[in-house]
Amino acid sequence: MRRLALVELNFCVPEDPRVWRFATAARDAGWDVSVVCPALRGHVAGRELVEDIDVHYFPASEGSGLVSTIAEAVLHTVRAHRIVARLGLGAGDVVQVCNPPDTMPLMLRRLRRRGVRTVFDQHDVAPLLAA
Repeated sequence: MRRLALVELNFCVPEDPRVWRFATAARDAGWDVSVVCPALRGHVAGRELVEDIDVHYFPASEGSGLVSTIAEAVLHTVRAHRIVARLGLGAGDVVQVCNPPDTMPLMLRRLRRRGVRTVFDQHDVAPLLAA
């Protein structure tokens, strides 16, 4: 079975409707789907099966200033990377990195060497470009 890992660093599912639609559509198309996201909005760090989708919540922190926001990005990237590494993705699998994907090049480089395909989903750019 093909596997898809959706990685989101700044919001959680199923509360993020866009990412959740990707996850459920892939599941409905026969993919084995895992979502990696921060434990926000009442979620607890750990693993949970939600509508036949394997959701991995990592401990979250929310930055409020420049330094704490940078620290949040680094911490979330490291935590997500560790979970994705444990998924054991290989040739034919896909990882979709949601916003912000620009902090994940090292993880993606390692996965690419194992034949994992990458989909970038920088969906927060669209409103900025429209403005």
